[in-house]
Amino acid sequence: MRRTGKSTPSAERIADCSEITTNTNAAKVVPLPRPQAAIQGFMMPIKVDAGLVTPLQQAVNYACGGVVRCLSVQPVARSNSVKVWLAMPRPAIERVMTAVMRTLPKAEFGCITPV
Repeated sequence: MRRTGKSTPSAERIADCSEITTNTNAAKVVPLPRPQAAIQGFMMPIKVDAGLVTPLQQAVNYACGGVVRCLSVQPVARSNSVKVWLAMPRPAIERVMTAVMRTLPKAEFGCITPV
């Protein structure tokens, strides 16, 4: 192939991208939607007597409504207690603790950890 000072027509077309063909069988790349401002969740374990789980759930639901979720209820070995794990955003922590302390003064709070 001989080189001349002129560029070939195909090279010009590729350079200005006027006739680039695409593969219609290729998978389309769709960007994922950006998440809204993520609210970091926290997990709060609470230990109460087994018969007081329903009053605990009522107090939490009254204080924060649907913001707080009960993740797990597990019996504590050799006692009449259960451990309840609640998931909630940061603004709900103080309201939940206040409601639980007023309703169930013997409840024991565990370490609050980010999820």
